[in-house]
Amino acid sequence: MTATAIENDASDPSARPCDCTCHCIDVNASSPIVLISGGVGLTPMISMLKRALQDPHRKVVFVHGARNSGVHAMRDRLRETAATNSNFHLVVFYNEPLPADVQGRDYDHAGFVDIGRIKQAILQPDADYYICGPIAFMRMQHDALKELGVHEARIHYEVFGPDLFAE
Repeated sequence: MTATAIENDASDPSARPCDCTCHCIDVNASSPIVLISGGVGLTPMISMLKRALQDPHRKVVFVHGARNSGVHAMRDRLRETAATNSNFHLVVFYNEPLPADVQGRDYDHAGFVDIGRIKQAILQPDADYYICGPIAFMRMQHDALKELGVHEARIHYEVFGPDLFAE
């Protein structure tokens, strides 16, 4: 799956914002974006992050969960991006930190991604929420967002393979 940024061209009547639950962002919008990924679900989010940060005024929050630094893909790239973009906030959870992993340097929270613990950082007026990762992870994050009052239309996810998410 490739994350897609939908560009709306007023001169093209077929161009329209995505009306599905897939991972596509409206690049003309200025509303905040919250990216929530688990494990390799990070990969499509990187493309979305790169595109969203082209607007220096658009707030972007990225929440990622990994076992530990040994399997945290693109860790240094994300930390560097957070350090160089004032509109970007990164929150990392490690559920099995290695002895060498340091909280506050390598990760922010121990345990699985728990958006209830970080709701002040992620609940943004008019934000769109994008979730990618294993089905159980996506279902848990989706349900937690709904419990926090996020409208279904603002929650976007994509299932790879059979849509067991809907079951």
